[in-house]
Amino acid sequence: MKLSDNSYSIGVIIDIPPDDLKLTREVIIGLLDWNKAKHPKESELKNCKILSQGHAHIKAINYSGKEILGNINISPKIMIDTYGANSNDYYLMQGYKKIRKSNFKDDELYEMSEYWGYDYIKEIAENIFVKKDKNRL
Repeated sequence: MKLSDNSYSIGVIIDIPPDDLKLTREVIIGLLDWNKAKHPKESELKNCKILSQGHAHIKAINYSGKEILGNINISPKIMIDTYGANSNDYYLMQGYKKIRKSNFKDDELYEMSEYWGYDYIKEIAENIFVKKDKNRL
């Protein structure tokens, strides 16, 4: 996505929900640790880490970047999350995959999953790469 200083940052679709959740408009997206003056080559992104990730409506792709450039294999961050909107149980999850039930010690080790608005990934990128505010992480 193009930022206010005319540089580019990269948002990725990290995971899509399994059919049993019946979430037809939600995806997990993330911001990669990549920022340069022109579009990346696929090879530049293979070893990038995810700076931040969250659940978002599929419209976030249109609002933030307007295009999908390709496909890279990237592992989601492990986060504390629920499995579906109506669940009261918290799990350690990697994308939409449950690893195990969460416990109190996990709060100190893992981030809680977030739900992002349409343009929030671009706001995070602006804060990190243009304003150089690493506190967003």
